[in-house]
Amino acid sequence: MKRQPELKFTFHNPNTPEVTADFLVDLFIEVNKPKVERAIQAAANAAPVPKKSIQERLAENKKLVEETKRKTASKARPATQRDFSS
Repeated sequence: MKRQPELKFTFHNPNTPEVTADFLVDLFIEVNKPKVERAIQAAANAAPVPKKSIQERLAENKKLVEETKRKTASKARPATQRDFSS
């Protein structure tokens, strides 16, 4: 059996290294998009689901702050003037 000669390839790239790098990055992003989407979906499915949304928690905290202000204001005693001159 004859041995085949080794093939040698030479590529001519007229683009600058920056343009080539941008093209390769875009290519890799496009190729890996399904894999990334699956990974994001798996992470989202594994994360615990919060029982309340942030807006609901903020509204509850606002109510608590207002209630605390009202309670504190009703307990506050008016300042009395004292005569310390004697």
